[in-house]
Parts: sequence; structure tokens; C-alpha cells
Amino acid sequence: MWAIRRDDGQMRAGHLSCRAVAESRRGKTEVVLRGITHDIGPAEATPAAPPPAVLEHRVLESMAQPGEHRALFNLKNLRILRWLDDPLPHLHWTIDPAHPDPRWIHPEDQRAAQMLSDSLRTGRTTGQLRLAAEGGGWMTVEIVGNIVLLDQHTTAGLFTLRRAE
Repeated sequence: MWAIRRDDGQMRAGHLSCRAVAESRRGKTEVVLRGITHDIGPAEATPAAPPPAVLEHRVLESMAQPGEHRALFNLKNLRILRWLDDPLPHLHWTIDPAHPDPRWIHPEDQRAAQMLSDSLRTGRTTGQLRLAAEGGGWMTVEIVGNIVLLDQHTTAGLFTLRRAE
């Protein structure tokens, strides 16, 4: 958030929210940025504009449990969109630009992972998968999944991951 001087000379506190998405245009993929600015009040009354208090974030934070790591997943390719908590330690979840489509779910668990994702259509789901560990190898992870409506046309999976004992 920052102070903005409008054309009429008034100082206002402003906030920008932006999203980057990949879209296919004329046969090639382009990154498109969509953003919106908000006038949140007089800058004199808001010298350091407070961060927005998002109720959903507060609810999620209050439900955090030790040993659990929550993330939003793309249900089409089962990749992590965003961690809501700290990432699960020792999980190799990042994308390597040199190998953009790594197999981070054990090959023998691919079908189970797809079934886990598909079962979200009917409600909450649970299961276990072997996921890639940093430095090689696999770790067994217990998963609880819930469907999340991000907007009118977009859904994601909210998966809670816990290392299996």
C-alpha cells in the first residue's frame, strides 16, 4: 500500500492487487497480468495503510495443526499453486525450469492421486501418496482434500499434508 496524489491534488492511500495467468493466444502462451487498484482512504488518516484483514486467512490460521501443511492444488495437473502454511519439510515440490514437468508423485501412485482428485467432486477425501523427497527418493504422505471454489469458474483442492509415520 502506498500514498497516491490524485489529479485533484488529494493524497489517498491506495492498494494494488494483481494476478498473473498464462493464456494461449494465437498459438503461443503469453503471461497476462490483471490488476485492480483500491482507494482505501485519505493518506493523511492512513500514514501506513493497515494490511487488509481477510477473514478467510484468519480462520485458516486458527485451524493450523502441528505437523500439518496445507496447500492449494491445481486439480488438472496436481501441482501446488500456493502453500497456506510452511511447506512440508523435505518435500521436493518446486518446479525446475530445466525439467518443467517432473514426476513428483510416485509413478505407481499416479492413478491413486487422480482418484483422490476426482473424488473431491463428492466431498472431502483422504488417502496416502508417495511424493518426491528432496535429494531423491520418496516420502509417504497422508492427505486430506477438500474442494475450494476460487471464483465462479475456478476450483482448486485444499490439501492438508502430513508425513506418514
